[in-house]
Order: sequence, then C-alpha cells, then structure tokens
Amino acid sequence: MKRKTILAHPASETRKKGEILTTQLIGNILVLNYWKDRVLQGRYCMNTATGEYEYWDAERNVWRQARLNTMVEHDPWCYRSINLKKRLSFDCMEDEQRAKDAIASKTKWQESDIFCRIYDWESDYSEQVRDNRRISHRNRIERLMAQIPPIPDDFTEWLFRVAAHGQEYAFYDKTGASYSCTACGNTSPEQKWERAEGGKARHNDRAICPICGEAVTVKRRTDHMTYETQAMLIQNMTLDTSASRHIDVKLQWSAGGKKTVCSEGIRLIFQRNYKVRPTKIYYAYINKSCWDPDPACFDEHNPCNRRIRETYLYPEGVREALKGTAYGVWMDLFPQLAEAGKKLDYNKLLIAGLREPDIPRVIEYLFKGRFSRMLRETAAAVSTWSGRYSGPLALDGECIEDVFALEDRQKINRFRQIDGGEQLLEWLRWCDHTGKRIDDVTLQWLDRQKMSEEQLSFILDRMNPCQIMHYIQRQQKESYKGKSCYVVLTAWKDYLSMCERLRKRTEDEMIFRPRELKRRHDEAVEECRIRQEELKEIEREQVADRMRDKYPGAEEHLAEIRERYEYRDDQYIIRVPARLMEIMQEGAALHHCVGSSERYFERIMQKETYICFLRRAEAPDKPYYTIEVEPGGTIRQHRSEYDEEPDIEKIRGFLRQWQKEIKKRLNEEDRRLAHISAQKRQKNIDELREKNNIRVLKGLEEDFMEAM
Repeated sequence: MKRKTILAHPASETRKKGEILTTQLIGNILVLNYWKDRVLQGRYCMNTATGEYEYWDAERNVWRQARLNTMVEHDPWCYRSINLKKRLSFDCMEDEQRAKDAIASKTKWQESDIFCRIYDWESDYSEQVRDNRRISHRNRIERLMAQIPPIPDDFTEWLFRVAAHGQEYAFYDKTGASYSCTACGNTSPEQKWERAEGGKARHNDRAICPICGEAVTVKRRTDHMTYETQAMLIQNMTLDTSASRHIDVKLQWSAGGKKTVCSEGIRLIFQRNYKVRPTKIYYAYINKSCWDPDPACFDEHNPCNRRIRETYLYPEGVREALKGTAYGVWMDLFPQLAEAGKKLDYNKLLIAGLREPDIPRVIEYLFKGRFSRMLRETAAAVSTWSGRYSGPLALDGECIEDVFALEDRQKINRFRQIDGGEQLLEWLRWCDHTGKRIDDVTLQWLDRQKMSEEQLSFILDRMNPCQIMHYIQRQQKESYKGKSCYVVLTAWKDYLSMCERLRKRTEDEMIFRPRELKRRHDEAVEECRIRQEELKEIEREQVADRMRDKYPGAEEHLAEIRERYEYRDDQYIIRVPARLMEIMQEGAALHHCVGSSERYFERIMQKETYICFLRRAEAPDKPYYTIEVEPGGTIRQHRSEYDEEPDIEKIRGFLRQWQKEIKKRLNEEDRRLAHISAQKRQKNIDELREKNNIRVLKGLEEDFMEAM
C-alpha cells in the first residue's frame, strides 16, 4: 500500500452531518474517507488490483490492517446480514458510483450493494494471505527436512541385531512338511529338524538349522512373528543444525524371510547458534498404524499424537551431531550407551542435561557399574516438561556409595547381581537403617510384587520381610486362592485396623498373624457390626482424650463454673458438662458442629465462652439444646437438632430468667473475663464482615442474647 502517496492527497470533504463516506481513486487504490459530523475519522484504502486493504486512523495517526467495519466500529457479526447503508451514506451518487466502478461484483445479487462487494474482496484477500503463509510455512519446513541425511544402509541389520538380539525362527509348512529358516532363507524337510537335546522339534523349541547351522526357535502354530519397538537416529545436518529422529519400528519374521517397516513420527532439530530455544520439534502428519518408510509430511503440530518412548540409539554419527549443541554433555556417553545396545529414554536424558548438571555423571556411574535396570529407571524418572529428576538417587554424590546412599559395598554388589531398580534400592536402604538383612529370594519377591516399605509399614515392626512373604504366600494357597498379593495385603491391613478398634492386643502373634486370615477377618467384620455403637463411643472417648491433652484445663474450667451456671425451673434444666467427652456426645446426638469443631474447646480453655446443655425437666438425660455462653451470661448461640430451634420463644423466655440468675452469682473474675470475651466476639464479627460471610453473621445475630 502506497501510504505516503495516499496521505499526500487530502481527503475529499463533505458538508453533510452524520456518518458520511467520500471516495477517491488514487492510481489503482480506492480510498473511502469516513466523516462523522464533518470530522474526519479515518481513510479506508483498497488496492483494486490485489484486494489488499487497510485504513488510516485519523485520531491516532496510525495505519491498521483491518476491515472497513472495524474502522466504522460496526458489529462484525452483522457485516453481511445488516446493510451498512443503515448507518453510512455516500456524500453524493458520484462517490458511490466511483466505488462500484473500482470494485467489481463477484455475484449478481451483490451488484447494487457496495459494502457486500467490499466484504467479499476483503474475505478473498484474507484467504489468499493465509494460503500464502501456509505455503511459505510448508516450503520452509520441506527445505529444512530436505537437509536431513538418509537412513543409513545398515540400519535394518543393526535393528535386528540390537532390538531382536539376533532372534531367528523356523516356520512349519504343514502342506510340504518342511521348515523355512529366517536365518538363511532356505527350506528343509521336517525329518532333518531336531531339538538341541534330541527328539522331534515341537512348537517354541530351540533347534539347529540343518543348512546354515544357526540356532532358531521353532514355530509350528503360526506363520509369522512381529516385534514393535522404537529407534532413534541422531545425525548431523549442516554446520548449524543436527537432527534427532524417532522412528516407530516393526520387525517381522515369516516363511519368506524377515523385513523391517518404519514409521518416522518425530524429528527434533538441534540448533547450534540458537537465540531462544535450542530445539525445534516437528511431528509427522501420519498415524503410527500407517507404516511408511519415508513419511514426507512434518509440521509443528501433533494431530496423530506421536510420542517418544524408550528407544534404541543408532551409534554412528552421534558424537558429531551433538558437538556444539546445547546437549554436548552427552557427546561421549551416548555413543557408548548406543554401542552397548541400551534401550533408554534418551530424549529425557537430553532434557535433563539442561536442568540437572550432575545427571550425566550419575548415568555414567550406572552404565559402567553395570546397573542396567537402575539406569533405565533413572532415565524414566526425568520429567519431560521440567527436565528435573524425581527418583531416589542422590545426583550430587561424589561416588557410587553416595549416589545410592548405601554405606555397605557388599549391598551394592548384591544390587548389581540382582539387577535391582528403585524398589530394591529402597529395601536395601531399609536394611542399612534397621540393621536387618533380607535374603535374595525375598528381595526378588518384593521387587516382583512391587512391595514398598510404606505398604508393609503396618506390620514391619512385628515381622521381617521374609516372614511377611511366606505368610502372604501361605494365605494365597489356603484362604485367598487365585488372589493377588495385594488382595491378601489389603485384607490383612483391614483386619489389624479392626482389631485396634476392638482394642485387641495387636502385639500378640496370635492376633497379628492369624493362621486363617480370611475367617478371622470376617469374624472381625461381624464383631464390629455388633459392637458398632460401643466402638463409636470408644472412638469419641479417644478423640476426647486427645482434646483434653491438646486443651489442658478446659475440664477444670467447666467444673469451676458448674455451681454458678447450673439452673432449673419446672420445664427446663441447664447443665454444665463435666468432661469434653460429653460435649462430643452432645454434638453427635444433635448433629451440629459443637462436638466436631475444636474452636469451642479452645474457647473453653481460654475462658472466652463455655458450653452448657439445656434439657427438658421430664427428660433430663436427652439432649435438646446446646448453649454457648460468655462468662458474663451473654449467649452467643443456642441450637437444637440439625441447627433447628424448636419452641424458640419458650426457650428464649427461660434463657432470660437464667441470665438474670447468673448475673446475681458472678464474681469480679467473671466480669473481667466477660469484658475480654466481648472484645473477642466483636473482633470475630469484624473478620466475618470483611469476608462477607453473610450466612454466619445472620445466624449469630439471630442467636445473640446479651445479658442485661
């Protein structure tokens, strides 16, 4: 757009008021001058050759790439449905005709509507711009992808050697009574095939091919075998870039031989001279199930949800590709891991190298120390998003003992021999901490069942891991046939929990290690059901004991005020509870918060308020109302069952009589405490007002009864 040329031509003026358009044709640019009450608001410009458009904001003196409706502040949703002629009008017919002549109609029905013509031209131009951007974006990615080297010639052979570990098969052909060997591709009669230990070859037996002499696995019930995995290629591209290619691989064996099919899902471009990000990620626009040896379509989005997993790394060219990139710390170690055929999440390790400076050294310790499983689990414990390690190893350790947090070198050797992971390391640390020993069989069982110290903590103080293993295995044979270890463990833990509720001696071996766990568990369930109310009472008593320890002196304060606060007439009685347990029972019976909220116990301890019970005279032991009263007799709350207030007028009359009686009995200490309580009450109300807690404020206001 020729902005200077347009501004060099003054806008054609109008003498009319309202929203007026005047038009000008400057070369091939149509200009619509927008006037509002004879004040210029803006100048909309459209190139009649290309459809390019923008407008000049007169008030701000800036150019904006926006449509006509934006300049005139018109609702964009009504651009097509409501004609702008209802708001805008041209200064004269010549102005409107000039615009129509400059912008041709794209459809017959729009010939008379200049605003619809403008809308169509704007839409076509915007679509063209978007298409050009997409094409430019696509071409840029294709040029980048064209720089990636081809897959090495020995890639397939390497995959079979590393991923399949040289596995070969012999497939049986029932029609010809012969076997086809994938190692040599030849077919030989069934009679020549025998097991290694002698005798006729059966399905899944290991046998020797009579032609090539290779050891193969016999397959009589299937005509093909498939193994899926993922491979990673790190290749140098240019002086400034390298590529990390993640390929989903399918290895196939059949009577016709063996082959590899690939589906490359993700390409990471490492940039050596980067300013913002060291890596750009591109995803394939094909699904993993669409196996294609050369997918050409990559973009920055991931519509097919391709993922990077544990993978085998092709060793050639890794050092050269990582040199000079942000991931150069791995340039020596990655080729060694690849040569050893380690299947790891190399992508997570690349990310961790940016965030955890000590992790390359720890990975080298694990690799050279032959801790294969721990190596794999350590790589998996890195977060893809943050790059932080969340596993049990101490990355800042100076030696392998510090990294494992194991002082005994013999335990580290055991860990290597068993090829342990994070679970076994946790148990070896437990051995160090407790001074106890776990045999290899038990360690392997704990690891196989994924049993952690936390899961067995409920019984570890009474039985060692070996005893636990034997007990669970015995219960699986006798009481829980066909059930998993976790079913037995859950039932055992549940049983001991019920025994504690029933106040049985759980330190007695007859209790904590019953011979028939299922029967004893079911008996405990039935006993808990029968003694349900008694158990609830015991639990409330335990909670009350904890409250008594937490709020010392609360029960003594209640005993101190009992003589002054207890009162009765012909209909009602006021009682002061002797123990905190009674308050909890009251709250449970009336289903309100007095027994379950600790703030009431704290107030009693501080002598801010007291809890009293209001009962009917004919039923003195049945809970009716709970009263919260200040030391001076002012009542803060009075609530019955489910926070209701039955017969409230009668209750209020009785409470007034009670307050008058209390006032006669108060001493100087009560009056001093009443003054402090009133200040705390006001502070609490101010806090509720700040939080705008209208519901609680309204309830307090309705219950409040000040002592007169």
